[in-house]
Amino acid sequence: MHEFYSQWRDEAVTPLHPPTPLRVAPAGAPPAGLLAPLGAAVPSCVRAYVNDACNSRLALAGPYRAPTPRFSVGLPRELHPTSILTHGDRAVICGPTQWALIDLDAPALIAQGATIGEVTLDLARGCFCAPEALGVLSARRLSDGREAYAVPLSVGEIYRRTYTAYRGARLLCAGEEQQLDLHDGAAPSTSVLEILELGSSLATDTSGLLVGAHCTHDLLLDHPRICIASASDRIVVARTDKVYQFDFELTVERVFTGVFEPLALSLAESGAYLLASFEGATYLWRIDGHGHVDLSARLAATAAPLVAPPLVAPDQSCVILHADHVTKVSPHSHVAWEYRAPGLVPGGTITSDGMLLLSCGTDVIAFRANGTSFRIHRFKGPLRTAPLLAEPNRLLVASGDTLWILEP
Repeated sequence: MHEFYSQWRDEAVTPLHPPTPLRVAPAGAPPAGLLAPLGAAVPSCVRAYVNDACNSRLALAGPYRAPTPRFSVGLPRELHPTSILTHGDRAVICGPTQWALIDLDAPALIAQGATIGEVTLDLARGCFCAPEALGVLSARRLSDGREAYAVPLSVGEIYRRTYTAYRGARLLCAGEEQQLDLHDGAAPSTSVLEILELGSSLATDTSGLLVGAHCTHDLLLDHPRICIASASDRIVVARTDKVYQFDFELTVERVFTGVFEPLALSLAESGAYLLASFEGATYLWRIDGHGHVDLSARLAATAAPLVAPPLVAPDQSCVILHADHVTKVSPHSHVAWEYRAPGLVPGGTITSDGMLLLSCGTDVIAFRANGTSFRIHRFKGPLRTAPLLAEPNRLLVASGDTLWILEP
């Protein structure tokens, strides 16, 4: 199979430039430009890990005195929350197979439902995408949770949709091949990227499909597992031994090669932050637009699972979250500090002024850039999501059965 193939055009796709080996940035070399410029920050959390760049950075500044719980909303028992999405007075609490829509002003549960894929906010249309069937992306209204539209995907149901990102009227959808027939010995071998044009109307036909929505570009990759993030008009994908950069027409702009296994990926102003397994150890690499690795930090060996892609602060320092510890890496490659968590870490976020907000056991803790910290609040039960900030001046976090709304 070709490394890149378009089913829509029925042809192999050739990169614009020959593959380039990843290499250490020359000493004293000037910045090589951004791999993926970030778009303007918005005070909404549109997906797990906050934004399409998956760097868990919020658009709001951190709390400098501890807020207290003002309201709470009971969550469905079957939800098992893992993340919170927010926009205005709405929050979508996401679990592995369920979602719950919350009115933060009431506060009250508005609606709940099932999903088989990642939930993402569609801010331009006031909706959230919650896939309900293989081969179709379906969206519901943030106002009341009712069905808004559905979009068929061109390559059908053999791909598990792992990432969606909206750019106005365009939608990027990525998927990994799944083995539908366990009796078929053929192992999954491909991933897919699709760009769909949604148009400006929410008009649907009698089947609920968005009128005029269609695929404009697609690309099959010859590997079944990918890490993906996007920013502005660029898409970055990591797979075994390679990092790709695409535009939003799926032009293959760059191919960087090495010998590594990607673990997680996020983007920031200075490049792509890649956690990778390399020569038996785990490294954090920062890769610029020319394939230079200008930050390389070897992380301590651990059996604890990774919780999130790299969290990146505005000063380009980075936080790595494992289930039992936190590692802060400076912009200059050295480990600045570590925190051994007394409880399970389900997630964290970075504020616009560089503060780390961390859920740890029953506590929400705020860490300043130098590693000093203060406890925001201790809850009665273990927390299940990262804490995040929402307008106006709210902190949200969920335990197993409750969404907590903290205010000054």
